[in-house]
Amino acid sequence: GSLKDFQHFCKEQHHHLLDISVFVKLRHSAWWKAPLISSCLASVLDTWLFFALAFAASDIAWHKLALGDLAVKLCFALCLLLPFRLAIRMKQKKIARQTP
Repeated sequence: GSLKDFQHFCKEQHHHLLDISVFVKLRHSAWWKAPLISSCLASVLDTWLFFALAFAASDIAWHKLALGDLAVKLCFALCLLLPFRLAIRMKQKKIARQTP
């Protein structure tokens, strides 16, 4: 109940902080590095923490499930790079039009 909820809350906060801190450190490099690397690192941590906590007391071979989950997250991170780039360009153009 509440212990699992607290663990989930802590895991999510750590996930977001890791994602943000890596993104900020890499944001001035090639356009794709910050979103891709931060998403991949956060996904690995998120997947490992979730499956390790969720299946800690079970006999389920959760490692294969975790790898499948991670593969989906990594595919999404890769597939969403281009839409991310397009959204950033649109925002930059909008800001440029508004700047006197």
